[in-house]
Amino acid sequence: MYVPKNQKAARRPEVTKARLNDFAKSFLKSLAYVVTFCIIILGIGLFMRRIMYSEDYRIKSIEIRGNNSVDEMSITKRGGLHSNMYYYTVDLKEIKRKIETHQDIREAVVEKRLNDKIIITVKEREPIAILKTEDQKILPIDESGHILSEQKLENHSNLPVVITKYTFNELRSRTRCADEKILTAMKYLKLIKHGPERTFLTVKSVDVTKEDAIIIKTASIDEIFLEQEYSKDAVAKVFEVIKALREQGRNAVKIDARYEDVAVICKYI
Repeated sequence: MYVPKNQKAARRPEVTKARLNDFAKSFLKSLAYVVTFCIIILGIGLFMRRIMYSEDYRIKSIEIRGNNSVDEMSITKRGGLHSNMYYYTVDLKEIKRKIETHQDIREAVVEKRLNDKIIITVKEREPIAILKTEDQKILPIDESGHILSEQKLENHSNLPVVITKYTFNELRSRTRCADEKILTAMKYLKLIKHGPERTFLTVKSVDVTKEDAIIIKTASIDEIFLEQEYSKDAVAKVFEVIKALREQGRNAVKIDARYEDVAVICKYI
């Protein structure tokens, strides 16, 4: 078989050796670049770690703002904060998420200050009513239906009482009430609370145990019947009736606003 002259030259031992030497040099050069790069990255990592875990950046103080009934220890514990944390390792979003799982906290803002301080500003949930259970126990609830801790009862003894068909344990196990009638009652209470000054009503209790109505008792009216499905118009009708009656020097004993024509039973005042 005929082999071209240039192929014969390529097979010579000295040519093969030269090629191997060139490959080895190229490989060692590339390896040196890789090793140098890894050393630089490792050095940067060790330097950054040294800074991150320097005593100069250890969290020395945690300031809690805006809390009323929720104590500071509960907030720091819920947020997973402790004295051995370092400034650059603190995850603000995760701390915020954990703190907002507290049943009495609506919102939390977590900030870093200087090199060694964390400031946590919270907004607490406040009760709009007290749930009265079938076994005669009570629990506070806010306007959005969140069931709060018993601590919230301390300074809210004059809140309206919502009469329910649930037991204490059934409600206590929930973070938010799922009963549509109770949630509707909260909306009614919020609307009445911010009603016109001339038709101001002091709500004493709300009965949500009846099948066909939500029944509100105020300081001056024994029964106000409202629809089970939330209706601003129904409350507006009640306000109009109360305003008209007061202008006439009369007060209502019973108002039924579930229908287009409001039924009223009155007495003179």
